Amino acid sequence: MCCTACLDTPFTPLTPETDPSKTDQTPFTAALILVPTRELADQVFKAIEQFSAFCAKDIHAAKLTENLSDAVQRSLLANVPDIVVSTPARAWHSVNSSALSLDKLQYLVLDEADLVLSYGYDEDMENVSRSLPKGVQTIMMSATLSAELDKLKGMFCRNPTLLDLKEEFGAEDEKLTQFYVKYVAADSVLSWVIANRE
Repeated sequence: MCCTACLDTPFTPLTPETDPSKTDQTPFTAALILVPTRELADQVFKAIEQFSAFCAKDIHAAKLTENLSDAVQRSLLANVPDIVVSTPARAWHSVNSSALSLDKLQYLVLDEADLVLSYGYDEDMENVSRSLPKGVQTIMMSATLSAELDKLKGMFCRNPTLLDLKEEFGAEDEKLTQFYVKYVAADSVLSWVIANRE
């Protein structure tokens, strides 16, 4: 759940409805989260629903899984969700059938990236990587640093930065302060100010 919060947080306030600086208010899918299994897709989607509960009018998410028919998935994507959670195969199928547009995609998240290729999604991942517009920010989360991760970095990243989180905590970690802000629709200007502060 903690990783899911990390992957949801960077792009939640930057969707078209919540960023008043955007002049083109045409809806688009801002974030694509790829996961290796349906079960993980369910978990990530549920977490996104919880984290965006206070801005549900502005943030729309869709989950694509193998259990839904093409017609149902097309219907979900016709509403142009801000965030799509999917396995790589379903995402590529939706892109290839023109049901999902990645033309204005801003964020690509690969959760459990070290497992994605081991589930046989090599071709789907290569196809998705060729469909991405320039400038997409890619975030990969992985429990291990493996050859599969290096292959994915080659597909999706240029000059990636590695953030290696250690499980050891010291005295400096006690200085960490956590807080939250309850988001309501009237606070969209505040979100814009926070996102664009210098």
